[in-house]
Amino acid sequence: MSSILFLGDSITDCGHCFDPRSLGNGYVSMLAELPELSGFSIINRGQDGFTIRDVRRLLRSFPIPDSCSLVSLLAGINDAALYLSGNPHHLPNDFRCEFSGALADIRSRYRGHLLVMEPFLFSSPAELLGWLPVMRQISALIQEACAAYGAHFLPLMDTFRQAEEERGTAALSPDGIHLSSEGNRHLASRWITAAAPLLALPGASGGS
Repeated sequence: MSSILFLGDSITDCGHCFDPRSLGNGYVSMLAELPELSGFSIINRGQDGFTIRDVRRLLRSFPIPDSCSLVSLLAGINDAALYLSGNPHHLPNDFRCEFSGALADIRSRYRGHLLVMEPFLFSSPAELLGWLPVMRQISALIQEACAAYGAHFLPLMDTFRQAEEERGTAALSPDGIHLSSEGNRHLASRWITAAAPLLALPGASGGS
C-alpha cells in the first residue's frame, strides 16, 4: 500500500502519540477518513513544539518508507516564536539554512512529491499581529527553499485570514495559533485540493 508521510509541529501532531491509530485528532485524522485516501497508509510524525531543526533531527532517525507517494511538511510557527523570544540570528540565516537542509535531507532519500504548507496564525489575540512581519519573512524563505528543491508550496496564511474574517477567530482557533475542529477541517480541505493532482486521485485536475 502506498503511504503519505506527515511531518511538522503540534498542528500536525494533535496528540497522535495518544491515539491508537497514531493519527491524532486534527487534520491528518480527518484526511485519513476521506474515501479518496482509503488506498493510502497515513503516517503522522508531527511533534508538539518542533522547529524545522527538530524536523531535521527526526529525519535522521526515521526512514522515509519506500512506499511513500507524498511527503507533507508544515513547520515554521515555532521558529517564529524562537526568533521573537530573543534569538535574533534565527532569521533569516539560521532558518534559511535549516529549512533548505530539511528539504535536502528529504530529497537525498526521496524523489517523489513533496508538499510544503505555509505556516499561519490568526489576528487574535492582538499581540499576534506583531508576529505577522516575521511570518511573512518565514513564508518567503520557505518558498525560496521549495523552488530550489522541487517542492510544491501550499499557501495558507491568506486563506486562513479570509476564513477568520468570515467566521471569526474563535470558530477556527482557540488561541490564535492552534486549530479548532473547524480550523482543522479547513486545513484538510485545502490540503486535499492541493494533493489530489499530485496523487492522481479520481476527479483531480490541474497542477500544483
